Amino acid sequence: MTGHIITAGMRREQHRAITRERLLQVGADLFSRSGYSATGIQEIVTAAGVPKGSFYNYFPGKRQYAAEIIRFYGERLLRQWAEQLAADADAPAWNRLQQAFENMARQCGASPVGTGCLIGSLVSELAEAGHPCREALEEATTAWCAQMGAHLRQAQEQGAVRDDLPAEQLAELLWSVWEGSLLRMKLTASSDAVTRMMSLFFTVLAR
Repeated sequence: MTGHIITAGMRREQHRAITRERLLQVGADLFSRSGYSATGIQEIVTAAGVPKGSFYNYFPGKRQYAAEIIRFYGERLLRQWAEQLAADADAPAWNRLQQAFENMARQCGASPVGTGCLIGSLVSELAEAGHPCREALEEATTAWCAQMGAHLRQAQEQGAVRDDLPAEQLAELLWSVWEGSLLRMKLTASSDAVTRMMSLFFTVLAR
């Protein structure tokens, strides 16, 4: 009897985990298309196939839900970049970095809604002081810059990147250029701006 109770409990926990992840994925997609303010909870639960009342079993409210979406998206983004940067492991770090950005730019351009980066898109809506999403946005940005900073440091050690500035500062500049070019892509509905700006950035950084 105890075994059946444990099994039933495990199934409930698995179901909760699956439902929670589905809500986060649906929210990330809807926020990417329409933004935070224009997306209502009813739209979210309808798209996720979850009763509206059940939403609050997983998240206290929309603001906290958005913060969890940012963390969910940020972790997934780090994994995507890690996979890109690890490809062709025998190539120099600088070549792998440029190739990773070329690949990610193509993926962003191929998106049917031209969403760009959810984190960058939500900053203008959710980064005011005191908002629960502010900390999540800062965490995601810091983690991305740390990931790129480590790769840029390796490229500096290999003599491919200018070393008159610390890799950490170059990573912050890279974040700004990348996010800015993605916003231009949304404005122009073309990934050409991303390609041009990243090409210019890599030319400036090359040693």
